[in-house]
Amino acid sequence: MFSGATTAMRKLIQELILPELESIKAKVENLGVEIRRLDEKIEGTKAELLSEIRRLDEKIEVNYKRLDEKIDSVFYRLDEKITGLRAETSLNYQRLEEKIELAIDIHERLAALEARVPMRV
Repeated sequence: MFSGATTAMRKLIQELILPELESIKAKVENLGVEIRRLDEKIEGTKAELLSEIRRLDEKIEVNYKRLDEKIDSVFYRLDEKITGLRAETSLNYQRLEEKIELAIDIHERLAALEARVPMRV
């Protein structure tokens, strides 16, 4: 009695469940292949991105150095101009001081002369 049930059960498993399991196994294998393919694609894309990032880093570094050199150059020229303006301002201040001293001296001499000369009416 159990022998017939066992045989029927075995036949049912072989006819219905086994083909489905084989189908699932094939699909899982296909998924494994697809996953490996996608992993390889991801790795390739990752390598390309890293390469592009390195290239951009180098480009940024070169441009940064150029910009730094330009800024240094501008600051140097500004410093030169400021130094020149300070020297020119100092010289102009000295000349102005000399002219003021001369004007004061002339004014004092004129006042002394006017004090000596009698006033005419």
